[in-house]
Amino acid sequence: MSNAKTKILARLAGQSDISVELPKLTGDWIQYTDPVEQFCDTAIEISACVHLANGRDDCTELINRLVCMDTAEMVCCCAADVEVASLVLSSVADPHELELLDVFIAEGKIGVAENGAIWVDDHDIAHRAALFLTQHLVLIIKSGKILNNLTEAYSSGVMDFSRFGCWISGPSKTADIEQSLVIGAHGARTLDIIVILDE
Repeated sequence: MSNAKTKILARLAGQSDISVELPKLTGDWIQYTDPVEQFCDTAIEISACVHLANGRDDCTELINRLVCMDTAEMVCCCAADVEVASLVLSSVADPHELELLDVFIAEGKIGVAENGAIWVDDHDIAHRAALFLTQHLVLIIKSGKILNNLTEAYSSGVMDFSRFGCWISGPSKTADIEQSLVIGAHGARTLDIIVILDE
């Protein structure tokens, strides 16, 4: 190692980190008169399709009527009390086998009205790759779990940070250098969201 590099690294090693207090999460964050309506409007703006269900019993019927189900051969569902699957995810040994997955149905833990995002974790999902390998993604969220903003969501205590989780907002999107929007290039081509109105 060069003498100059050694000196620089020695000086860096000798410095102590300065402790900086985290910012307070109190503030005048955005609030909506009707967070569920705002969530639905925002999700539609970002290319998701939103469907309202009057309870769990409506979910199966709604899912069976989705356009993506018309030609689907491999369907997997990890949402409670919804029976439309042709594949049990826990029976799949290797996530690479999911490359032919047509429709994947999962339940979101929490939704955010300001950006139309849904938090999904792998608590009930044997292979989280299913969220990203499927051609069509269906997420179910209870209306009572839709909050105004991300600050409320992170403060809710619903998210388990000891396991995998991610925000999903709309179908997969990318743009080329000409800024032409391409939907479904790197993940789900469509996102259907079923909002279960308070049961």
